[in-house]
Amino acid sequence: MYEVAAPDAATVRRHIDNSLAIGVPVIIGEFSDRQSGKPVDYKSIMQYCSERSVGWLAWSWHGNNEDTANMDLSRGVNGGLTSLGSEIIYGAHGIQSQSKIPNIW
Repeated sequence: MYEVAAPDAATVRRHIDNSLAIGVPVIIGEFSDRQSGKPVDYKSIMQYCSERSVGWLAWSWHGNNEDTANMDLSRGVNGGLTSLGSEIIYGAHGIQSQSKIPNIW
């Protein structure tokens, strides 16, 4: 879900709602803060996924090339989080606040 699918909150909601409306399982399997120099409304993705109980995965932990280095969530194997990584982990709708321990035992 990059610059074409998620440039703003209304577009994010429309794409998620349209996918859910046809009754298929939905997970946003890839997004970041921008792609090809164009912004991605990643905070709306995280928020609306939370509201609609849709799973998501941000791209990527580390190792992108120079053109996509903004997508790295960490500064390397032993490095800290990037600002995007901090938002993905600790933000209002980030992993820390949205994750639940499964009750399968």
